Amino acid sequence: MKANCLFRMLASVILCLYPAVLFSQQQHSRTATSYTDSGLACFSRAEYGKAHDYYFKALKVNEESGDKNGIAASYLHIGNTYNSLSQYSKSLDYYFRALKINEELAIKKLDKVQKETQPPRRYTPASIISELEKMNLGTKATRAEII
Repeated sequence: MKANCLFRMLASVILCLYPAVLFSQQQHSRTATSYTDSGLACFSRAEYGKAHDYYFKALKVNEESGDKNGIAASYLHIGNTYNSLSQYSKSLDYYFRALKINEELAIKKLDKVQKETQPPRRYTPASIISELEKMNLGTKATRAEII
């Protein structure tokens, strides 16, 4: 009896907290996207310092939420900023960080599937007639005789 009540109480607490967790993740995603968009706007105006700051803010939000795709995108944007500032070694460093994360994500997405080739479908009397009709061979009477 006590275990059942405890289980129900625990379940209700989890159900109450679950939407808060989802909201928090969605909020992090929107915040990171806003920072990234602001960085892109600054980058397009050649305001690389401001873009750099926004990209690092987006990186911090993505790291806090554990969004690997977002982290990789932030690294790529930061690398682009360093590249535009002619800081090529830093640029390569961030490009390689993004590449490493993307490779990890790609490996996780691969599924091992074993497939074998399938033989062609066998002809049935109806499929033979339809093939003969497609090729305009014979008449209805002669096709029936063939089968």
